[in-house]
Amino acid sequence: MKFTVQRSVLLEALNITGKAVNTNSIIPILSSILFKITGNECEVCASNQEVFLSKKIEVISDTDISIALPALRLTGLIKELPDQPLQFDVDEKSVTIKASSGKYVIPYEDGEHFPVFNIKDTPVSFTMNGQELLNGVDKSLFAASIDISHSLCGVAMDISEGEVSFTGCNSFILSTVTSFIENTTVRKTIIPIKTATILNGLTINGDVEISVYKNNISLNVGNGITIHCILSENKYPDYKGIIPTDGDKLMVVNRLQLLASLKRITQFSDNIISLVTLKITNSNLVVSSNNDTLGESGHEELEVVYDNEPIDININSKLFIQCLQHMEYDNVYMILSDKKRAIVFKSEEFGIEKTKNVMLTMPVTI
Repeated sequence: MKFTVQRSVLLEALNITGKAVNTNSIIPILSSILFKITGNECEVCASNQEVFLSKKIEVISDTDISIALPALRLTGLIKELPDQPLQFDVDEKSVTIKASSGKYVIPYEDGEHFPVFNIKDTPVSFTMNGQELLNGVDKSLFAASIDISHSLCGVAMDISEGEVSFTGCNSFILSTVTSFIENTTVRKTIIPIKTATILNGLTINGDVEISVYKNNISLNVGNGITIHCILSENKYPDYKGIIPTDGDKLMVVNRLQLLASLKRITQFSDNIISLVTLKITNSNLVVSSNNDTLGESGHEELEVVYDNEPIDININSKLFIQCLQHMEYDNVYMILSDKKRAIVFKSEEFGIEKTKNVMLTMPVTI
């Protein structure tokens, strides 16, 4: 048995599917990558029992084959070879890879022992733009809790009639992104951190076909790439209930100017909580901090749009910076209530374009 594949095509597939390989698994075959060849099509697949990631590539094969090769050994070899057609000769116990530089023998396992991703129930299916999917995952993943014992661990995906929302939340930050889709079914679920991280690292062009099952989700992201994952069994809290709706103070500020100012002033803050004070008056924002222990301080002023009573707010500047870095637009709308309640961020495109992004962070009370 033998098959031939172009080195560049194989390496791309290994780099993509390798994101799901579990090199520390107690199940040895999970440290391998499955090659399932039917005709001249090969499905390259990896799994860590939570995420199943596959990519289909073209090969030239003389028979159907299903084998699992060790991921690290194979990927390490293919990376160091120049681009060329590679011939894989499969015997009873090993594979001989023939290249212009020589030949390399690697033992394999029977692909029939590789875990299978089984789905039995009927899904909620919809299609959304790939860039909007990546935008939703990126702008919610940074705020998601990484504590696997916590119900906030993962990215919440709320599907409702005509829209889908991605939300990340921890004890300090909340970020939610809503995109409009063609859908009439309601479903709520949590995408695990590992799956969201893999998604966030992909390049997606075109639309993505998403199918949400009771306990699983499948994403066909194009270019022969499919992701299946087991969903979290946790129930995500009602995050919408903690977003203030009665804020009566609105400040509009240039995002990049505020971001740059905070990065400078943060250097003069306490390293533990990165305390920075925002003093907002009519059309003026003072960003300041001081470290009494070292006798250091920083003070800057920015022009803003604000027409309300003066207010001073203490913030954790590192959390503020995280929020601002995950926004894309020139201006940020900050909705305030008082110095003890959550600060809500909205991008200038809120309510205008196809995607809505809302973030909040809590002030520091001292």
